[in-house]
Amino acid sequence: MLTQKTTLALLFATFTVAVVGCGGTTTPAKKDGGAGTTGTAGTTGTAGSTGTAGTTGTAGTTGTGGAAGAMAGATGTAGATAGSDGGVDAPADLPPEAPPYMADGGQGHSWLFNTSTTGIDGWHFTIYGSTPSATATNNLALLSGTPVWDGTNDADNLTTSGSLKGTVPFTHTNEQIDFQAFTSATGVYDWRGYTVSAKVKLVSGGNINAGCPLSAVLYVSQAPDYGTKISASFDLVKGSWVTLKFNMSDAFLNTMAISQMGIQIVTGSPCTADAGAPDSGTDAAVDAATADGAASDGGVSDAGSDVLPPPPITATTAVILVDDVIVSVTP
Repeated sequence: MLTQKTTLALLFATFTVAVVGCGGTTTPAKKDGGAGTTGTAGTTGTAGSTGTAGTTGTAGTTGTGGAAGAMAGATGTAGATAGSDGGVDAPADLPPEAPPYMADGGQGHSWLFNTSTTGIDGWHFTIYGSTPSATATNNLALLSGTPVWDGTNDADNLTTSGSLKGTVPFTHTNEQIDFQAFTSATGVYDWRGYTVSAKVKLVSGGNINAGCPLSAVLYVSQAPDYGTKISASFDLVKGSWVTLKFNMSDAFLNTMAISQMGIQIVTGSPCTADAGAPDSGTDAAVDAATADGAASDGGVSDAGSDVLPPPPITATTAVILVDDVIVSVTP
């Protein structure tokens, strides 16, 4: 019995010591300084990402990384500069040049005056390109009547074809007659990439002075303002066909809307003057006054009686032929 009690006492004592020992070890475990050391680890930036107080300042150094991002943004600006064409003073970029227009021949036309059935094919004299003015009663277009078909003279010597003939009563220098193929208030043809050609022959007449030949030009007009451009001038040779040409790339107008086309024949600048007669130039009045002074009437005024003679005749009625007027794609 004693042994049993002794044994129980020992067991109780052992249990008590064990309980007290466990409590003793709890005190070191309560030492929170170790956890504080973990706070130092927060300076690695991990703690900063969690938003833990105090050490977040260290995480603020990550802001330096943000500055690097700004620098990267500056690099983007540099990229835009590379895309420009050479700095702030560089000219603005121009749109790419459009490819040249290629005519397909669909707007071509020809006036060959082949037979009497086609006749003059719409050609006529027009007062607007003839001298002296459109309102003058002595306008050459009115005095010349109407062009006619001539089956006896073809530019290509074809017996089945002919030409357009005009008879023009030239008399003086700087006179002009206008043979016109067509006229319209709106564009009739798109002649981009085309060339107009024609053959003209002076049969007889023209300037008296053989050293001052008649000359001819082709012309075209644009819609809607009738702006007109002429070709280079070609001297006519009596008895020979002369070829005129006008490349539409040299017209410098809206060749997409051609509204008129024709041929103008001019007598040209003064070539001759009769000696002793007023030359109808800027000193004509002086010449007349000098002549009048030489035959003075003794001081009696004859105001209003002096009449200047007409300018000398320098040209005669011209017979002019036109043939093979062709509008074709420029080679």
